[in-house]
Amino acid sequence: MSLGLSMLFRRDHDNRGMERSGTGDTRRHPRVTCSNLYCNLGRVLDLCPTGARVVTDRRPPKTGTQRQVLIETGDGVLPVPSKVVWTQRLGLGRFLLAVAFDPGDEASRMRMLELYNERRDLSRRQA
Repeated sequence: MSLGLSMLFRRDHDNRGMERSGTGDTRRHPRVTCSNLYCNLGRVLDLCPTGARVVTDRRPPKTGTQRQVLIETGDGVLPVPSKVVWTQRLGLGRFLLAVAFDPGDEASRMRMLELYNERRDLSRRQA
């Protein structure tokens, strides 16, 4: 496993040097590690109701780019307006990116929260 990929799975690091656990964590909803969750940008590594980290083998959109993220769920495709927060090159042809979700209406926000809760519960059952 390369150094870049090993950093993806460390729970105390978010690839920008900021603490994600302990007293430095200010997240309202902790991120949930995902397996078999994909979107139009690549494979979703983890998500929370307000964003996600995605690994891809395509060049990611530039930081600040507004993008419609299409998340493939068991119920179909969930479109979520999003903004690319940061990107990182992992190696030859592999990239990591973070997106912040910006669902414009209450129904979309509720669907994102439902998806988060489903993935959180699945993660707990698999642990």
